[in-house]
Amino acid sequence: MLRICVLAALIALCPLASPAALAQSAPVAQPHQAAPGQGCFSRQDQRTAVYQGRAIRLGVAMRAIRARDGDELLRAELCRNSSGLVYVLTILSRNGQVSRAVVDARNGAVIKDR
Repeated sequence: MLRICVLAALIALCPLASPAALAQSAPVAQPHQAAPGQGCFSRQDQRTAVYQGRAIRLGVAMRAIRARDGDELLRAELCRNSSGLVYVLTILSRNGQVSRAVVDARNGAVIKDR
């Protein structure tokens, strides 16, 4: 659980500029092509999307799936799909099972729970 909190804190770190100044000076985030057909954002673009109000923070998405004690977040990506922006969360459960959850990045609604 500590690893999840540390990862969420690292992703949520913001530059010293205020969100308003960042929104004025930063270009609109574009998805980074991680693999053919998969439109996921880089970490910098993910932070920019959150500051611009186009996505919720990762911690909110984690709470939406109610990560259990002992679960470990292996990977968190902000991606674009047909319905808009989504967080794709890969989770390792205490019993060793790897699962994937998808959370709507605009409102925190769970689209696919493990």
